[in-house]
Amino acid sequence: MITLDEALNYLKLEREDLPKQELAEIEGLALAASEYLKNATGVTFSEDNALAKLFCRMLIGDWYEERGTVDKIKDGARAILTQLKNSYPQGGGALCEP
Repeated sequence: MITLDEALNYLKLEREDLPKQELAEIEGLALAASEYLKNATGVTFSEDNALAKLFCRMLIGDWYEERGTVDKIKDGARAILTQLKNSYPQGGGALCEP
């Protein structure tokens, strides 16, 4: 859902300033954030769902800044997750796919 470049932009990092291992870690966070969202909601959101993308960016930022402490979601991201859980049907809809 979030590309490496989108994650780097959100984190205000430059690709050329980071070693390959750091880039791979950030890319892994982006993949994990998408998987977390699917597991938490039961919905695979489309790539153009702005709220789902915002949640993933926020989660990536939290995980990157607080490495090793992924046990909590900050209040802003939690509020978005609640909306995503309750606003989209699990079986489909205009902005998501089963």
